[in-house]
Amino acid sequence: MSRNYMAYLNDPLAIRSWNPSECNGGGPRVVSDDHKLMWPQRKFDLCGEPADKDPKRWNYPRTPSETYVAGQPVPVHQTITANHEGRMMIRLCPLNATSENYEEVCQILPRNGCKGPHCIHWTLPPGQGLDKRKRPLIPAYQHRSFSWYVFQSSDDFNEVPTYVLDYKLPDGFTCEHCILHWYWLTGNTCNPSCDQSDPLYPNCNRKSMGYCGESSKPDKYPEEFWSCSDIKIVAK
Repeated sequence: MSRNYMAYLNDPLAIRSWNPSECNGGGPRVVSDDHKLMWPQRKFDLCGEPADKDPKRWNYPRTPSETYVAGQPVPVHQTITANHEGRMMIRLCPLNATSENYEEVCQILPRNGCKGPHCIHWTLPPGQGLDKRKRPLIPAYQHRSFSWYVFQSSDDFNEVPTYVLDYKLPDGFTCEHCILHWYWLTGNTCNPSCDQSDPLYPNCNRKSMGYCGESSKPDKYPEEFWSCSDIKIVAK
């Protein structure tokens, strides 16, 4: 369970985030330092809060919510309140990971059973919301890579699509307490870079918006989301 959702469920109302699903570092204007930075340069917190926010309730460790076995596939449930397309990535990080060192200390987890370089990320299917039968408005992909259900819990997260994908933990890796890190690079203002190895990725032919980071203009700086979950991994 993600830290932001645990905070939503357990923290006192007086300090609870007004929007616990918006782990976007404050949005593109804040992450880009008022558009002084060209993407992928950015200022953000590893777990989705603004870099200059204090205290960061989503950045402190909580009790591991799940225990896994080294090498096993891990089902990751991704509840999306608004579909901004783009692609997602899962990392395994130590507790000392930060926005400054995460690329060096974290491991990118591949999707379980997936073959090819595109397996380090997952392309969110296009479509917005649910139909009248509470089904995600998504096309029938030839290479279906996920399952889904309708999340029903609270007012903020009720009746929105949740996509489930399996990611493989590294063989032989254990930790008493580590971070399962989720990252979403959206495609609602600019396109993430083309990946022709990905059979599900549409943006190689969708150039009307241009690609993220092509210029310093605000519309070439994407909205991004980050989230952290505390887990434990034991040996086989």
